[in-house]
Amino acid sequence: MSAYKLRKTDARWYGSMVKLLQRKFIFVAMGSLLVVLVTVLGGINLVHIYQSEQRSDGILWMLASYEGEFPEEKKARKFLENYEHREDAQSQTDEQQEELPKRPMNDSRYETYQSMWFLRQLLNAEPHISPETKFSTRYFTVSTDAANTITDVNVSHIAAITEQNAKEYGQMVLDAEKDHGYLEQYKYLQIATETGAMIIFLDCTTQLEAVQSFLYLSCGIAALVFGVVFLLVVFFSRRAIAPIASNMEKQRQFITDAGHELKTPLAIIAANTDVLALYSGENEWTESIRNQVNRLDVLVRDLLSLARMEEQRSFTADKLNFSTLVEDTAAPFAVLAAQKQVDYQLQIEPALWLTGDMSGLQQMVSVLVDNAVKYVQFGGVVHITLKKKSRYLQLEVYNSCDIIPEGDLNQLFDRFHRTDLSRARESGGYGIGLSVAKAAALIHHGKISVERREQGICFTVKLPIQ
Repeated sequence: MSAYKLRKTDARWYGSMVKLLQRKFIFVAMGSLLVVLVTVLGGINLVHIYQSEQRSDGILWMLASYEGEFPEEKKARKFLENYEHREDAQSQTDEQQEELPKRPMNDSRYETYQSMWFLRQLLNAEPHISPETKFSTRYFTVSTDAANTITDVNVSHIAAITEQNAKEYGQMVLDAEKDHGYLEQYKYLQIATETGAMIIFLDCTTQLEAVQSFLYLSCGIAALVFGVVFLLVVFFSRRAIAPIASNMEKQRQFITDAGHELKTPLAIIAANTDVLALYSGENEWTESIRNQVNRLDVLVRDLLSLARMEEQRSFTADKLNFSTLVEDTAAPFAVLAAQKQVDYQLQIEPALWLTGDMSGLQQMVSVLVDNAVKYVQFGGVVHITLKKKSRYLQLEVYNSCDIIPEGDLNQLFDRFHRTDLSRARESGGYGIGLSVAKAAALIHHGKISVERREQGICFTVKLPIQ
């Protein structure tokens, strides 16, 4: 390949890598911002809703305590004080007793409301009482007897409701058999009285509109902030990832250059070893040199294959009979399996076709099968299965083993990762092969995974049918 083509390929690889890193950076940054915005926005709106609900509840309990009438400003303020810190009513003066509610609230719901006094103070959720509060509060009441028959209505504090409307609302509450809740824009509270019950309806139109407006406004501001930050992140993301992309490109280039540079001295060492063996005869030293040269040669080829696959973003689109490819690639390993008396089985559905790169797929299958045969115990099992599932082909390579590795098995795909150094050294492995297999699967837009299964390990590859 000419120097021009090499530079063009490197530039194309670097550009695609920068775009990939840029997309990931934008996704992580905007995802983090979205989580923060949703959390903050949700918290603020929940607090606002809580404030609105507690303030309307305070007004309702105040009306219930004063028999459906809004008290004077001084009495209303006294009512909102924490009852737990008041003195006993019998020890108070006549003037102090006059300011107390006409009906004591011996209601578990009211006790629950009072228990949240500190939280209401903390979140400013108490009703705001002013000289105009009594006149601006719109409500009506419906009274019933012990048989739940409506006996009286009071609509003097609201203009939009007639007595007939009030009776209809009261009957709907009685039919629903609920003692509190919302009926359209009216929040109601049903309490027991000496003669039956009283239902107090509070017009919450203003509060509901305020909650809705605040929700829309906060969401609009959050969307605007998200959009502005997105534009800024897109604009500056390339600069942010430039050092990382440059380091990755230098690392890839180093692996490629070092691999090519190592091939020449390895060839020379192998040739010199052959010359030594020719003149001095074979001995343990020449044999050891050849073994180490072969191991280094395998390592260099794997590193170059990995570098080539990682820089690829596309492949030669060939229509392949994947069934035949897997069968032809796995067949030679039957001899090695037989030497270890392994139950070597191939279960391959015929005529399964896909579009892909023959060399890359062959290397992927070879790595997985070689890994299974290499690490299966004597007299163990190696099963290779290929089948079609929906819109993808699934290849499974299973091998039994004496000791199943602990921890995260996905680390097996890391470069130079070996779970058992002694066994890996004996088998001549460097921990590169599975990285090559993963890279080949990713190039074909597939997925590769590993799991513990029965008494062994199973590698699964899913390749889309393109």
